[in-house]
Amino acid sequence: MRNIYSEDVCDTYWKERFGCSRIGTLGFNKNIKEYLLWGFELEKLCSFIDCGDKEGRPQYEKFINCILETKIHWKEKDCEDILEIDQEEPYPYSIYTLMIQFAYAGAQNKKVDRYISIDEIRNALKRGLGEKCDVDSIVNEYLANEAKESSIKIFEGEIDEKEIKAACERDASQIFRQAVEKKRQFFEEMVEKYDICDYEDFIYYEKGDTIHPILAESLEKSYAFYHSIISEDNYKKLMEDSEVIRCEWIAMKNRNILIRDKDWNKIFTDIQENKDSFERYYPMVRVQINSEDQLRMITAIVLNDELYDYCRECINR
Repeated sequence: MRNIYSEDVCDTYWKERFGCSRIGTLGFNKNIKEYLLWGFELEKLCSFIDCGDKEGRPQYEKFINCILETKIHWKEKDCEDILEIDQEEPYPYSIYTLMIQFAYAGAQNKKVDRYISIDEIRNALKRGLGEKCDVDSIVNEYLANEAKESSIKIFEGEIDEKEIKAACERDASQIFRQAVEKKRQFFEEMVEKYDICDYEDFIYYEKGDTIHPILAESLEKSYAFYHSIISEDNYKKLMEDSEVIRCEWIAMKNRNILIRDKDWNKIFTDIQENKDSFERYYPMVRVQINSEDQLRMITAIVLNDELYDYCRECINR
């Protein structure tokens, strides 16, 4: 950026960005991180910041702490942010990615991949802020508190809620990362232990596959309800009509399940050659689908013969 635009253009850009955010807000923290990451001067930063709160009271200590929270004075630090969108990723990100970023915005990593010695930071802030505050006292107090902090691993040993809350206030990104890593390990263990460990796996079920107990219970209860729909009078009426009418009816009523031509051919063949098979397909257009997981489960029941046989065995036990 500095190699392309003049110093005046860059100054105007940062004045506008910092002018729209208050010290300590998520927007301000993002601006600080990018300003430092992109190599701009710390001394000049002070001239872009309105260090007053809404009532005009000075917030110099809060401003200096925001800078030190980037750990720019650490040579070694983990700057990875699992919430950051990878701009080099060849695939487009979805609205869900942005929603997750918004929901967990407070857990974004504040650390900046840049090093400035603590003495250089002191001197730059003194030059930038002048006599407006005691920079040395603020920096010394921050470093003293930082030295008292110990790293917390929330899944090791007994840690109470108060300690976790304090750890989140110090570095929410690390606590969030530990939680995500724990969840990742949990899913990896499930994948190793069970063949079916997610709703999207149902479509691939083969006879003899192991199913996670929670999913197995959900599938059994859902299929029991699914199958009970054939007690409707309309089902009985359709069973008195011809196979052609039943095929036309099921094709016309389907609104939720994306079915390939070859799968429709199989469904029509089933209905024409085996009258009782209609009990498998009738509920798919009558049941109310309220979630993606529910849709995946019903799609698998309709299209996967081996899963359908498993479901029938469950209710016949």
